[in-house]
Amino acid sequence: MSPAADQLRDWLLMVVPLRMAELRNRTPDQLMAVGRAQVDALGSRGDVLQYGGRGAGDAAAAMATGLAALALTAEGGVTFSGLHWCGAPHTECPSRTPVWRWLGVYELPVPAVPVPARPVEDVPLPDLDALRVRLEEVARDGR
Repeated sequence: MSPAADQLRDWLLMVVPLRMAELRNRTPDQLMAVGRAQVDALGSRGDVLQYGGRGAGDAAAAMATGLAALALTAEGGVTFSGLHWCGAPHTECPSRTPVWRWLGVYELPVPAVPVPARPVEDVPLPDLDALRVRLEEVARDGR
């Protein structure tokens, strides 16, 4: 495999389970709609995943989202580039640690309280004349 393919594979290994966790409470119809929405991005920008270029991040994100939606809807999960993701237990699962084991049967907690904004503080700027004098002193004295 090429270094770019290895990087994509490693990235998908991390991101697809996260996307599965985000999408897990959607209905099968909603998941199919999410998957279909990724087709245009992959169809028009899929080549940048292989060769690089502008839009590679968007195409990779579309691939991860599509794989996550497939993993949650397809019986037996989905396998891509030797990686396997599944949203439910099934026989002969090729994954050593199926995602469904840590997804559990309950909804994942989503923080409902936004992080408070930090207060804005004014920082006084130095007097330009004093700064100019100090720079001249440093240049003249060398310290």
